[in-house]
Amino acid sequence: MGILVQREFTVAADHRGEFERQSRLGLWENMRYNGAQMIAYGTWAFGGPGDVVVTNSVYADFDHWTATRPWGYFATSEGHIQETQALRPIFAGRNRLIQRAPPSSTMTTPTRSLPPAFESPVNPWSTS
Repeated sequence: MGILVQREFTVAADHRGEFERQSRLGLWENMRYNGAQMIAYGTWAFGGPGDVVVTNSVYADFDHWTATRPWGYFATSEGHIQETQALRPIFAGRNRLIQRAPPSSTMTTPTRSLPPAFESPVNPWSTS
């Protein structure tokens, strides 16, 4: 069973390019290193101002998702912190670009196994 997490971020149009750059070059690369994958990125419009950015990411299971949280293994393991230290400055200002971010909506979806693109050399949840 895999987990798909959809998140919404309200980001002003003036900041959207920088938000995407910091996400793409920093945060999402860090996620890949953690064995997670960003699979969708876009905006909601539905007649509104179109300032809501939506992301979808996948994790192997709930334990894997928990390990990626600020209190989890990947954020607290000294070795992992040192291995990813070059990525963190890239997305250090990302949260300042977010005007609003409601709690994430997590749903589980059946998956067979994660394809190779989801695997990381340091992913303890990898099945290969």
